Amino acid sequence: MTKTFDLLDRLLCGVVMAALAAMVVLIASQVAARYLVGIPLYWSEELARHMMIWMFFLGSVIALRRGAHLGIDLLVQRMGVRPRAIVQSIVALLLATFFILMIWQGIELTSRTMVQRASALRYPMGFVYAAVPVSGFLMLMVVLERFVVLIGEIRTGVSGTDPDGPGVTGPEGPGPKGPAGLTENGDR
Repeated sequence: MTKTFDLLDRLLCGVVMAALAAMVVLIASQVAARYLVGIPLYWSEELARHMMIWMFFLGSVIALRRGAHLGIDLLVQRMGVRPRAIVQSIVALLLATFFILMIWQGIELTSRTMVQRASALRYPMGFVYAAVPVSGFLMLMVVLERFVVLIGEIRTGVSGTDPDGPGVTGPEGPGPKGPAGLTENGDR
């Protein structure tokens, strides 16, 4: 199952990077068209904004899986394997509850906004708001993956994952990561 999530992680990274590259091209084209040709691309800003919304939500899935969201875990890090796994399991269940609500409300929001049209490109705004339930579903899957690992840690008392947070260790491998993804001794 972890291999599937590793593949999903790489796929999401590719999508987010492609969206960022497309945004750069769109905004640069907008500036060039406005100041060099004198004819602005009226739709490029809107499309770039909507792409940024999707990037934010998909990037949140990546960050959750890698344990990169901000958290205060000073006390949890000082616990043994079982108590830490129990606390992190409770956090995972709370997150799962939130993501279920996010999916449910996101589906309602998306369906209500399918009749609303984007001002420049005229596609349904529900396509933009669909980022909420899609990312909620993906984050729910990540949390459930983590929960399964935590249950194993509670049973065995042996840590099998990164102790840093609610996410599961991503493709970088285990170990506490600091700013810029560096370990305590400065290695990547």
